[in-house]
Amino acid sequence: MSKTLKIIISIALAVSLIGCGAAFAMMIARSQKENNNFTPAVVNCEVNEAFADDKKTSIKVKNTGNVEAYLRICFVTYWVNTDENDNGIIVSEPSKNITDFPFDDKKWKKGSNNIYYYTEAIAPGAEIEFLKNGEKIILEVDANGNRQVIEVFAEAIQSLPAEAVTESWGVTLDENGLITAVS
Repeated sequence: MSKTLKIIISIALAVSLIGCGAAFAMMIARSQKENNNFTPAVVNCEVNEAFADDKKTSIKVKNTGNVEAYLRICFVTYWVNTDENDNGIIVSEPSKNITDFPFDDKKWKKGSNNIYYYTEAIAPGAEIEFLKNGEKIILEVDANGNRQVIEVFAEAIQSLPAEAVTESWGVTLDENGLITAVS
C-alpha cells in the first residue's frame, strides 16, 4: 500500500471518528431528563349503612379506590343477647332468610352464599345503593330480648383487564362489561 493511500485512509478515519464523537456529544447535550411518573392502582371500597328504629334503611357501597372497580357484598346474620349481663354475646345462628332482602334486582345479581354482585363497574368515588327505593330490612327481636344482627361486607376488584373479575369471581361479562351471570 502506498504511503499516500495510508495517509488518505488515516485522515478519513480521523475525520469519521471526530464526526461520530461530535454527533454523540450533540445527542447528549440536547437530551432532556424525563420523569416516568407511575401511580399504582388502588382498589378499595367501604359500606355505609343507615338505621331507623330496628330497620336498616340504607345500604350503600362506595368505591374508595382510584380505578374503576366491580363491587360485591355479602351478608352474615346472627343473634346477640343484649341484656345488661351479656352485652353483645352471640347466642345463636341466623334465622332470617337472607334471600328475602329487598335488593334492586335490576342492578344487582344474587350469587351463592348470600353474595350480591353489582352488574356495572363503578367509577372511583361513586357510591351505589343496595336496597330498592324506600325498602327496609327489619332487624328482629325475639321473645328473650335477643337482637338480630346483619353484617354487611363489601369487596372490590379492578375492572381492567376483564379477566381480573371473570377469573377471580367466576362471573360472566357481556361485550359492554356488564356482569350477566354469577356462580
